[in-house]
Amino acid sequence: MILSLIIWIFLIFYLVRGYKLGLVHELLTLVGYLISWVIALIYANDFTNFIKIDKITSNHMLSNAISFFIIFILMWILVRWIKNFFKVVKVIPIVKRINALGGAIIALLISYMTVFLILNFALIIDNSEFNNQYNHSKTADFIVKQTPILSHELYKKWFQ
Repeated sequence: MILSLIIWIFLIFYLVRGYKLGLVHELLTLVGYLISWVIALIYANDFTNFIKIDKITSNHMLSNAISFFIIFILMWILVRWIKNFFKVVKVIPIVKRINALGGAIIALLISYMTVFLILNFALIIDNSEFNNQYNHSKTADFIVKQTPILSHELYKKWFQ
């Protein structure tokens, strides 16, 4: 129940934030997020082997997840830095309502994907308190199990 509440607050917060920031800003954020996601998916397994993180833990899936998050965060920092060069793009005149609604929708999508990643990583860590919260959260269960493309690709990469 508490986990569901936290998830809904997070999603609503970013929905409102996206509404305020607008479509152009959120489109740049989405593109950066997707690029970070894809690069992290592609290179997580290689990065695990390169830094020998699997020698720290015997759980290969956890090693891949840690590598994924390291690459994802580094790429996200780079994307945010590059995004600062495109601040001029935000002044393109777009009808205010369309800009706001588009920004809200894209921000909701990004926040949903973020919750998806956090939940999957938390489930790998196997914390009994979190697992108890997860088992009582229909929202969290839906996000983890009913997000078709993301679930399939993430599990496929982490189980390699």
